[in-house]
Amino acid sequence: MKSRITALMFTLFSGVLLFNLPPDAKVTSEGVPGQGWLQSGEMECAFMAARRQWESFMGRQGWKKQHAFQMPNRRFVTVWKKNKHNVTLLLWEKSLDKTGFSWGESKNNGSAGK
Repeated sequence: MKSRITALMFTLFSGVLLFNLPPDAKVTSEGVPGQGWLQSGEMECAFMAARRQWESFMGRQGWKKQHAFQMPNRRFVTVWKKNKHNVTLLLWEKSLDKTGFSWGESKNNGSAGK
């Protein structure tokens, strides 16, 4: 419920609702649009479970995965596209049963995703 309220608050302040967060995602900090990560937080689940939740949740909302990068130390970056929006999502393992996340958005400038 808190993530839905956070999404609503983000909509009110930024003017744009890009997507709803997965139910287990708890936002712990918010940034300024156009200046890095828009939201960061954590999920009370294992890294792979969090990754599946995000991928399923984004796909159900019409987002298409453009790029995926597995990084060392249990970090994973995906780039999602919907209409003229690109979202970059970073997930990382904080502990065996806790996963961190951050996401940010940039407008498609015509060259990304081609």
